[in-house]
Amino acid sequence: MKKSKIFLLVLIIILTNLITFNLGRNLNSYTLAANKGDVDKIESDQVNKLIYLENYINSYYLRDVTKEDLYTGQLKGMVAALNDPYSQYLTEEEFNELMEDTTGTFFGIGVYISSSNGYVTVVSPIRNTPAEEAGLLPGDIILKVDGVEVSGEDVSKASKLIKGKKGTDVLLTIVRKDENEKPNTFDLKVRRDEIEVITVNSKTLENNILYISISQFNDNTYKEFAQALEEIKADTKGIILDLRSNPGGLLDACRNVADTLLPEGLIYYTKDRQGQIIDEGISDANMVDLPMVTLINGGSASASEILSGALRDHKRSILIGEKSFGKGVVQTINRFSTRDGIKLTISEYFTPNGISIHEKGIVPDVEVKLDDKTTIIGVENLENDNQLQRAIEELKKII
Repeated sequence: MKKSKIFLLVLIIILTNLITFNLGRNLNSYTLAANKGDVDKIESDQVNKLIYLENYINSYYLRDVTKEDLYTGQLKGMVAALNDPYSQYLTEEEFNELMEDTTGTFFGIGVYISSSNGYVTVVSPIRNTPAEEAGLLPGDIILKVDGVEVSGEDVSKASKLIKGKKGTDVLLTIVRKDENEKPNTFDLKVRRDEIEVITVNSKTLENNILYISISQFNDNTYKEFAQALEEIKADTKGIILDLRSNPGGLLDACRNVADTLLPEGLIYYTKDRQGQIIDEGISDANMVDLPMVTLINGGSASASEILSGALRDHKRSILIGEKSFGKGVVQTINRFSTRDGIKLTISEYFTPNGISIHEKGIVPDVEVKLDDKTTIIGVENLENDNQLQRAIEELKKII
């Protein structure tokens, strides 16, 4: 798409908003605006306003600013006006960085962040990365990166500052609420490393229980998951599925994993802005038929909530841990011919029983709060992971 076409799109949407505003004030004005001459006049007024504002900034703003910066700001501002933390206009560089999260290796600390209430908020640390080892937790607010203030209005800025060369340190200023909801501010130093996203980890535990953790859903997840299932033997008694601190990812990968674990039926469905069903995930009759328990926490979001919600609705698994994050909307990612692009919320998903979890989360069947002293979760830290210990106990009752 040529820049001129994108700019025209900006003007058309601004025009649409202005007409809607006039409708609320005066129905006659709306009727008049439908005439071509009035539409042309309104469009011309908007162009003049943008030109005037650009000239004013260039004349009086304290710092130097390029035309490209202002143009990018216009596009970002349009998407930001949606007040949706999951929708974002992406420059070419930002688009490439987003693709890294689902396909490759990068250098950083291994943490997923998003905008929440105007702050840069940790969705979850990636399992077995410096972020987890340093003790970052879901819900932590990042105020500064190496002394530079960051805000939820520009999460990409925070991401760029956090990433860096392998072996270098980054200093994060964190706000974390204690058990009494009192905010505490402290600095946390984390050493950057090469983050290779291996999404599935598995191990056979005592009593022939197969433990499988999924840290996110990316291009390789289903292949890795299928390889983990090869550890199932004739004497395997049950499965513990660990979705804690899994921020989601690719819906296709989630659907394939769910299909393997669920009986024939609905996995999820999505509705668009008109309330029409636009997508359904369906599982076939083939499934791994072993007793299951599933672990979730406040970092379990999006696709991991789709999977855990489907497992519960089908009475396929007991959910253990803490309430999930509550991201129940779906985004599409599109790249323009100019190499920039957009991530846009287009639908809301529902569990098989028709439950929306957006901004609500999923409450587990067995609530277990992680011990405060425990920062690393999973089979590598079984002796201190009280949630995993409880999962083993509950699964033993079933088998």
